[in-house]
Amino acid sequence: MENKLHRTKVVDEHLSYLYVQFGITIQISKIAPEIVIRSLVYTTNATKLQITSVLISHINTELNDIKELSYFVEAIYPLCVSSTTPKEDLNNLALT
Repeated sequence: MENKLHRTKVVDEHLSYLYVQFGITIQISKIAPEIVIRSLVYTTNATKLQITSVLISHINTELNDIKELSYFVEAIYPLCVSSTTPKEDLNNLALT
């Protein structure tokens, strides 16, 4: 299905949202990290997000580049409260 879509920023935003909310199978690495982070920030129920090691690895550098403290907290919070976030990935984020 992913190959048949015409990729635009709006399509990537929707795919990113579906990935973190429902765990759909897509190549998250094809979506810009800032779009993925925006999907995390604007989620309504962070405890049920589908957070994977691939996702965290993909957005790691972009997270570290966030200069505004309040936006950084909004971006990292969903990763911390989701029950599916691998704890070792959170530790790796803290070290980088």
